[in-house]
Amino acid sequence: MSTLTRYELKTEEVAQKRFGNGLTPLIFRGQSNKDWLLDSSAERRLRDSGSEFNRDVLLTYLREELIDPAKKEGYGHQNGKELSDLELLAELRHHQAATCLIDFTRNFHVALWFACMSNNDKDGKVFIVNSGDPSLFEDITPERSKDSIEKILSTNEKDRVPSQEKVLYWQPPTQNNRIIVQHSCFIFSSEEISARIYTEITIKEEDKPSIKLALKLYYGLDNKSVYRDFMGFAFANNQDQLLHETSDSVKISTYIQANEMAKQGEYKEAIKAYDKVIALDRNFINAYYNRGVAKIHLKESQEAIEDFNKVIELKPDDAESYFNRGIAKARSSKHEEAVEDYNKAIELKPDDVYAYINRGIAKARSGKYEEAVEDYNKAIELKPDYAESYFNRGIAKARSGKHEEAVEDYNKAIELKPDDAGFYSNRGIAKGRSGKHEEAVEDFSKAIELKPDDAKLYSYRGESNKKLGNTKQSAEDIAKAEKLKRDYDA
Repeated sequence: MSTLTRYELKTEEVAQKRFGNGLTPLIFRGQSNKDWLLDSSAERRLRDSGSEFNRDVLLTYLREELIDPAKKEGYGHQNGKELSDLELLAELRHHQAATCLIDFTRNFHVALWFACMSNNDKDGKVFIVNSGDPSLFEDITPERSKDSIEKILSTNEKDRVPSQEKVLYWQPPTQNNRIIVQHSCFIFSSEEISARIYTEITIKEEDKPSIKLALKLYYGLDNKSVYRDFMGFAFANNQDQLLHETSDSVKISTYIQANEMAKQGEYKEAIKAYDKVIALDRNFINAYYNRGVAKIHLKESQEAIEDFNKVIELKPDDAESYFNRGIAKARSSKHEEAVEDYNKAIELKPDDVYAYINRGIAKARSGKYEEAVEDYNKAIELKPDYAESYFNRGIAKARSGKHEEAVEDYNKAIELKPDDAGFYSNRGIAKGRSGKHEEAVEDFSKAIELKPDDAKLYSYRGESNKKLGNTKQSAEDIAKAEKLKRDYDA
């Protein structure tokens, strides 16, 4: 799944959870810094100047500082048509004046582009708003948009009472190309915008480059297209915009290709592509991280460790890198060192179920079964419906000689995940070691039903049949196991 697709699905999921399944007219706003509030530029300007933000102060500012002076300067007309207060404010906002209008778009991808366009060292976010909710929003009709700004902000259209309880939504007329391309719309209010009107998603800083490139490749979104007017054209051709493809664009393009190869399981090719990315940027954290993951898949554990070392050097608080380095160390039989990495991962991310499970496995392989059980207990506390936690706790208990307790854990694992041959196999072994050979045969038979080409399952059942005195069945199972081994080796 591409990074862009992941955010598209995340937005759909969050919107559906908040606003339901209906056909809701969603609008979006992208901000490149997730710490920024949902407020108007006029509100920010007034507050920065020490003014209290309320309707009277806002209306005075809009009238005396923006609308009337702009009209006196001759900016109140466009193409021979006199602009209403709202239309004039939209033009002023278009040219970066601080107005009460908060820019939104009906196009998610445009909002996502704005969330990624700057502040590359910070997470961004996209606000999602259901502008069709009549309990929260009031539409500004074309007729009402001709009213003065004082009238619009003071009363609602239906019953002419103060409208502070609702946010105003306005779809401007097609005044310029930018409104068309950006699918522009505005919300505004004479009060602070309440968090009850929106939900939001965070755009991770490390995902911004690949999202921007994907938006350009698939939707043609860049400075020149988003700012589709003379000012935008000039901006896209200023001295800071290089004429030809830069090494940065090559880097991001190659990085996206590498990620796609890795998702398809083409790890060797992905690693070669990550090599090219790192050659262009020695500090590209995500390239080292993803290359390390690809190397784990290829069982190149030591090389993976070196990649995660680099990530941790560049970003020492990255829990996932400690976790994956722990996996690589465990696969190199460095279980004590793996435990240290899992310790750090848990310190940074104390609710990570998988870090506790993996630390438990590493401790069990170091013979520390009681400590392993404690880690599995914590994993079960955090995620009580995860079958693998019970399964691994069962293994640790079995290795401590607590076979009946192990059976109880395997029972729970099977209840949660009834089609895993390994769960039945381990329960069969634990029952056999408790002297319950008939029950063990039943478990091995179920495991064979689920995984009929596994030689060791026939061997286990053969041993249990032998202890039950079922000589013929035992011989058949052993013969089947040997045949499967020969076929596998051939």
